[in-house]
Amino acid sequence: MRTRLCTAHASRRPTACPAHTPLRTPTRGLRALRFATLLPLAALGAVACGSEPPVTEDPLRVTTDLGEVRGRLKGEVVVFDGIPYAAPPVGELRFRSPRPAEPWAGLRDATRPGSACPQAPHAFTGFPGSAEEDCLYLNVTMPRDARPGASRPVMVWIHGGAFVEGFGHGYDATDLATAGDVVVVTLNYRLGSLAFLSHPALHEGSEHGTSGNLAIEDQQAALRWVQRNAEAFGGDPARVTLFGESAGATSVSLQLLSPDARGLFAQAIAQSGSAMVSWPEDTLPPSAFGQQRPLSPGALEAAWQPLVSALGCDDPATVASCLRALPVSAFLEAQAAGNHGAPLLPAFESALLPRTPREAFSSGAYLQVPMISGQTRDEASWAIALLYDLAGKPITPEQYVALVEEHFKGHATEVLTHYPLTAYASPSKAWSAIQSDLVSSCHTLAVNRFLAANAPTYTYDFADPDAPPFIPIPGVPRGPAHGADLPFLFPASFDPSFTPAQEKLSEQMLRYWVTFAETGHPDAEGAPPWPRFAPAAEATLTLVPAPQGPHPEDFEQVHHCDFWRSISP
Repeated sequence: MRTRLCTAHASRRPTACPAHTPLRTPTRGLRALRFATLLPLAALGAVACGSEPPVTEDPLRVTTDLGEVRGRLKGEVVVFDGIPYAAPPVGELRFRSPRPAEPWAGLRDATRPGSACPQAPHAFTGFPGSAEEDCLYLNVTMPRDARPGASRPVMVWIHGGAFVEGFGHGYDATDLATAGDVVVVTLNYRLGSLAFLSHPALHEGSEHGTSGNLAIEDQQAALRWVQRNAEAFGGDPARVTLFGESAGATSVSLQLLSPDARGLFAQAIAQSGSAMVSWPEDTLPPSAFGQQRPLSPGALEAAWQPLVSALGCDDPATVASCLRALPVSAFLEAQAAGNHGAPLLPAFESALLPRTPREAFSSGAYLQVPMISGQTRDEASWAIALLYDLAGKPITPEQYVALVEEHFKGHATEVLTHYPLTAYASPSKAWSAIQSDLVSSCHTLAVNRFLAANAPTYTYDFADPDAPPFIPIPGVPRGPAHGADLPFLFPASFDPSFTPAQEKLSEQMLRYWVTFAETGHPDAEGAPPWPRFAPAAEATLTLVPAPQGPHPEDFEQVHHCDFWRSISP
């Protein structure tokens, strides 16, 4: 059984409560945490181990700003699923900024999740896909003894999926909610061309005057819902931590770039994603965010025009009405065919996102909040396995040398010196290490340096060599591939077969994450110290199971970033 955490009065660090002892509700909240200034941690109230406080007459019923909802009891937590945070974006509301949801009379059933946003069937998970545009719902998981106004930290999760798939209710937040006595919110947001299509005829539908940013706008609408309703679920709207993985982490990064997100969260966690990270060619669908570079507004609109024409909506007088009248299947079929090359990129140089990621991060023109920023050590291995080994085309030693020579030409000898075949289990693993370091790890390091120059930043490198794949596909090797950290934070969702050492690492990671949500720093009782990543001391915490356990390492050295910087143009 996982232990729950209490916050020690003197150290402000979580300490394990006895398994039979429920937590008392915090007596004081954290005063508003402004983005430019961190308030002293003394403003945090204490949580002590003790007897359970009285709860409301019916803890399954909560009154939101739109009406009353009834959730369901699930062990130590209460779960509210399928709460609307915006009006259904259907009919005339397709390709428009999210509009307020309508209030309801009576008691709304919140025991079942809302529909996932439109997406194709998932090849490996068995999810049948969705064609339902009425999908702007969120889910709340809270400790069963939560009371209105209890001032617990709130963690808001943005799912990944390359901006083309995924849904909030796919992540069971029970372990997070109980590990640190926090409220967890997961959400859906629009995906694919229904979120990113940019065209002059659609600009009038945006509150910001620019189309193509609906995923980001949906996420902000959900965050505004959290600000209005956190207290009703026992949460503190001044202590919201925004976190996400992959496209969800990219979303976190994009929210940092948006002035409209100011005041919606106090700190953030980005797991394996950033608005500045670009994936290697052919490891993601051609239209995916990670394959693209930011485009000017005009270039972005031009890139979407072939799709608009292919959909039969290129009459300038009727583009908007034509696109709004098409069946969802038309967009999903076009997406399956590559969207005619249209990129799933947000519209930068707009009111919502005034600067490109590099411009914003390098100049400090973004929301400067405490951050955890990290990745898995071998981000590309999952994609490389799918492209080569599982496709029946494993890379041979000769092909590995040829790939390096083809891609790095005059620097091939140096690359082979840094990544010798003898250091890896297979040529595919060696090629994966190159791709992971060059296009993910070293870009992540660059972002971390920007972040650390302006606000407290803590970085990690998940490196368990025997981590189970977050999607169990026969033939995909175990190890720290993209997404391999997810089962350690959401074990109830993935039901991983952990060793005792991995179970311990999972508990430590949960402690780190919820301590950060509670205090703004991840140092947690019962887990090794997590040093701050600072310009003068760039320590990154390597997350591995015992016997080594979490420990700091030189990220730049591990991932050869100094070498890659030396040969980059």
